Amino acid sequence: MKHYAIMRTAMGLLLGVSAWLVAGASGAPPIDIDSIVRDLTSKDAQVRGRALFDLLSSGRWQGNAPLGVDRVLKAHADKADLIKTALIFALENHNAFVEDSRRKGLALSEYDSEVWANLVWAVSHLRDPRGLNALVGAIHTGGMATGGLADLGPPAVSAAIGRLNDENADVRTAAVQVLGGFLTRLDSVRSNPEAADRAKAAILRALDDADAWVRRAAVRSLLPLNDVPEVRAKLQSMARQDPEIRWDIDGRARFPVREAAASVLTMNKVDLYYVFRSPDSGVCRIGKPPNPGEEVSLFGPFESEDVAKHVMCTHVDSTGKDPKVCWGVQPTNACQQ
Repeated sequence: MKHYAIMRTAMGLLLGVSAWLVAGASGAPPIDIDSIVRDLTSKDAQVRGRALFDLLSSGRWQGNAPLGVDRVLKAHADKADLIKTALIFALENHNAFVEDSRRKGLALSEYDSEVWANLVWAVSHLRDPRGLNALVGAIHTGGMATGGLADLGPPAVSAAIGRLNDENADVRTAAVQVLGGFLTRLDSVRSNPEAADRAKAAILRALDDADAWVRRAAVRSLLPLNDVPEVRAKLQSMARQDPEIRWDIDGRARFPVREAAASVLTMNKVDLYYVFRSPDSGVCRIGKPPNPGEEVSLFGPFESEDVAKHVMCTHVDSTGKDPKVCWGVQPTNACQQ
């Protein structure tokens, strides 16, 4: 795949699990939140990294940054806002560090990449509007950043539209994915129809982008709107005449954008997957299609059950405080690895 994405590697898992084992599995180790908050806001990348992994290890994260952050926020509720703002500031600083390294032609170490990946993951999970600029700065890093931005609603729509003219095609691709992700956040779409209209219009414009990866992302992002006449007309045009061509190893020509457009056009609503939420218990499940009156369709549509499951399992708040996410899942083991 063309565009650059940072991934969690074995090193990150090793760092988290090792620190947890050293601390002892019986409970969270002692933690000096004030020192960690101070170090998270350091301009020194190494200091930031140590502070981040100290924070996550205190939360017995086991390689799962959101899990570690959630546990620390719960254990230190009186300083939860300090921790959130420190994480956001740390990501902003690390974005600047990465960009400076790029300008100087320096490769990131595996450790620095791990710090960046886990900061993006943690800040995305916060769903805090204050994290908008930090996530925009990491927009091209992959699904953690684009998904976190999509959760922030209309402000993220505006920010993504603003990046559609970026000279970097990877950034434009990610911006389109943010807009498409927003369209699957059905509560936000219902509450903000004007933002949904702006997202749709921007994605339609992106279908004419010079870069084929951007066009493909735009095609896939229109799945929630594949029954809208304006959208169908444009996709039909793409399916007939998009110029991208690839050659198979046996010399046969393929047209990936045309194929993607044809696929989106032929997906029927009854075959797509949604995340439903019970209005009484807040428990979510995956199903198809929406069933008004019994459950609220919270996310969707998605072309596969696996994608729907991933979205559901990254939007769980077991404390039952956030009305826009799941308070539990059905079956209860649906999100276990």
